[in-house]
Amino acid sequence: MSCFNQNKKVYPNSSIISDNRGYVYFVGGKRDDDIVADIYRLDLKSMLYEKIGNLQIARANSRLFYDTKLDEILIIGGNNNNVKAVKESERFNLVKRTSILCSNLKYPRTNFALALGQNSMGETRLFAIGGNDESGNYTRTIESIDTAMGVNSEWIREEVDLPNDLNKLEAK
Repeated sequence: MSCFNQNKKVYPNSSIISDNRGYVYFVGGKRDDDIVADIYRLDLKSMLYEKIGNLQIARANSRLFYDTKLDEILIIGGNNNNVKAVKESERFNLVKRTSILCSNLKYPRTNFALALGQNSMGETRLFAIGGNDESGNYTRTIESIDTAMGVNSEWIREEVDLPNDLNKLEAK
């Protein structure tokens, strides 16, 4: 362990999330010309910074969701050295400090929005919205997952897509 501000860097394009115990997690990112699989934790009280694990798939620009019930971080999409967007998701257990692959997105994506909300049937789901696909093109798709089911949950494509031009949306 070392202090956060001494001899350690947060990698550019890392994904960052906090939990409910005073820790901030830095997941993946870019070191020099390589995408990394490192997971670091910063204790906000002591300012100690330590490596706590590795992703199954190195990635940058992923999206994160902290699952309070399972004490896990869900790592979704992003990009790596081989492709501009990945569809793989994984769960990192903060107690065991292990990562397992779980349900893939239906469509590879990076630079997308992630939101927790209710769908048309009143179910609480995590939504992956828009972003860029593996060719770097804008994707209009929306997909969602039931986070309460843990690793057994599957991403589904929602029936509605984003409009072609978000700039033309009008408030009603």
